[in-house]
Amino acid sequence: MRMKDIRTSHLEGTVINADVGASTKGRIKSLFNMMYRYCLVHEIVTLWEWENFGVTDMILFCLYSGFRPSEMLLLENKNVDFDRWTVLGGMKTEAGTDRIVPIHEKVRHIVKKHYDPDRRYLFRNEKNEFMTYDQYRGRFKHIMSNLKMEHTPHETRHTFITCAKAKHMDENLLKMIVGHEITDVTEAVYTHRSLSDLAEAVALIDYSGADLPANPSGFDWE
Repeated sequence: MRMKDIRTSHLEGTVINADVGASTKGRIKSLFNMMYRYCLVHEIVTLWEWENFGVTDMILFCLYSGFRPSEMLLLENKNVDFDRWTVLGGMKTEAGTDRIVPIHEKVRHIVKKHYDPDRRYLFRNEKNEFMTYDQYRGRFKHIMSNLKMEHTPHETRHTFITCAKAKHMDENLLKMIVGHEITDVTEAVYTHRSLSDLAEAVALIDYSGADLPANPSGFDWE
């Protein structure tokens, strides 16, 4: 199979079904990691193909949601609405706390993969426990090192906002999504935005469009 065609189920099936001991299965996983590092160096795969390793899928989720890394880590399974494809979360400011954010179509499978109604938090560490920001930052740096990229965890949020502006997203909808204060009194007090408005706004996020600025910060993620 071509590396671009390999999916998580193929990798997991290979390890689970292998008639070998635990140590050999560990070496198989190490081999997969080395294969992906080689492919990244030679531009055979991109960030999406690296999705199933480490916290890359969490990075992708942040790129398509605008959540701060600390907010993403505090998202709870009980606040995921699969009927409306939204998640309730956010913190830090009055405008940012408990905001409803539509889940972008490109990362819905990531949410479904991590969702576990028996666990409190949506995104967890390897022990299925709450992942601290320090743990996430260390894993983030490890991914960036393997990808030969230089980014900080908070750049995903900055990239989301930059892309939204490049796609001419309504300013107040963007503020509602990322949790910024709306200073327009009429908009803040009298206008009630529907979930469909927010969903259409989030759907604008697309890092492959030719209409993006030439070298905006963070747009080399993908």
